[in-house]
Amino acid sequence: MILLKLTAVALMTFQIIEIDDVERSEPVSFETEVLPILQRNCLACHSASERQGDLVLESPQGMLKGGDSGPAIVPGKGDESLLIEVAAHIVEPVMPPEDNDVAAADLTPAELGLIRLWINQGAKGSGGVNSISPRRWAPLPKGVHPINALDVTDDGQYLVCGRANQIFLYHVPSGQLLTRLSDPSLQDAAAGLSGIAHRDLVQSVAFNLDGDLIASGGFREVKLWRRPRDVQQFQVAVATAQVVAVSPDQKWIAVGGDDHSVRLLDARTGTAGIVLAGHEQPVTAVRFSTDGQQLLTASLDQTIRIWKTADGTRIGEIESPGSIAAIEFVNLRQPTEQQPVPPQVIVTGGGDNILRTWSLPGTAPVAIPCGINELRRSAISRDGRALVAVGQNHSVGVRQVSVREPAEPGPSGTANTVSINRVAIEQTGNWQSELAVTAIAAGQREESSLVLIGSTAATVQLRKAADGAVLSQWVVSEEQPADVTSTAFSADGQMAAIGTA
Repeated sequence: MILLKLTAVALMTFQIIEIDDVERSEPVSFETEVLPILQRNCLACHSASERQGDLVLESPQGMLKGGDSGPAIVPGKGDESLLIEVAAHIVEPVMPPEDNDVAAADLTPAELGLIRLWINQGAKGSGGVNSISPRRWAPLPKGVHPINALDVTDDGQYLVCGRANQIFLYHVPSGQLLTRLSDPSLQDAAAGLSGIAHRDLVQSVAFNLDGDLIASGGFREVKLWRRPRDVQQFQVAVATAQVVAVSPDQKWIAVGGDDHSVRLLDARTGTAGIVLAGHEQPVTAVRFSTDGQQLLTASLDQTIRIWKTADGTRIGEIESPGSIAAIEFVNLRQPTEQQPVPPQVIVTGGGDNILRTWSLPGTAPVAIPCGINELRRSAISRDGRALVAVGQNHSVGVRQVSVREPAEPGPSGTANTVSINRVAIEQTGNWQSELAVTAIAAGQREESSLVLIGSTAATVQLRKAADGAVLSQWVVSEEQPADVTSTAFSADGQMAAIGTA
């Protein structure tokens, strides 16, 4: 919006605030005199985090850059600066707006005079983060208890929430308060600081994957809170224990040392188990998978190694461009009953300040017979249980994916079931579509597998996956009969999305 000077008629609507003529020889300090005025009445809407109109008033540099209406100040020319004009209600929109929702008040004549003098003196000052950092903390006002953040553990057992500057931990099934997290360094009963976790409002909280670590964020700080479990003391035959991890099922403890090895211990007895050797430098991070069947280890030798916890077999190795200080498994999807261990990636961080993601080393790709010629299109259901392929002449092949013992080939020598490690892919349907297939999706509704076919002229068919029986057919748009280019099912199979050219 371009701001214009108001006419005499408009001046009748807004009452101009007179500006005091402030005179003094010493320069006005932006950090100690001007910025506090802006903090009280302007920064709620014009800060780096809330830049309404793309205007930031936290520093002289931000004012010179300006926003949608141009620079907010003209050094040496206070009366011509937009900041003075809108704050004194000389031009619209007047600032702060009437009935604003942040309780910002009009600037006083003395405040306007001081800011104008600062601009006339050249608008000097550094501003920035240091200038708006509190020099003295005061207790939060009574009655200020917002819950700005909460999180729940993956198993749904525990909930953490930030209430004002305190953190509370609850047991979800019973609704009982377990504890309140307090930072001992902030306990000062005389100053009204007791039982608090942060000096300012708690803005964010989060559990880690295991639910035994909480991260909380406040004013320019993050704190980590570790929950000890069944504390026991073991003697470990490691030169110097550098890193430790406990498996999610509480069966194993992995201890990495500067002797380049990792030892597995029985978590109940402390009995030494398998020794994982192979790193050429000290181990810097260890992490169990969600099911506890795999262990990640990282080292200063710039490698990540993946081990089977059952027998200590190394099943994969990744070379990194730098040393690794932290490592984590990250789920790509939420676990389900059908897929309790969803696809995962590895995330690492090191001394180069870069987070990297890595695919888990897996088995080599295996060819799966589709039962059709010249594969044109394919789709897999959201739950990963149905695979649909479309070939030449619109032939459709359907495969069911399940976890079972490896199947033996049939007597004909061409098995209808292909097994990859215990993942069986079985042919359950093979039929012909009379429509030209331009898009396809696989879905599941209760116990029925479905196929959604998109065709020319905006035509869509819903079919049974097993035999291709047509359940319904409709035209997406008779006014614009374009080809269907994409289709998708919702997770429960109750909703379909169709895109056309």
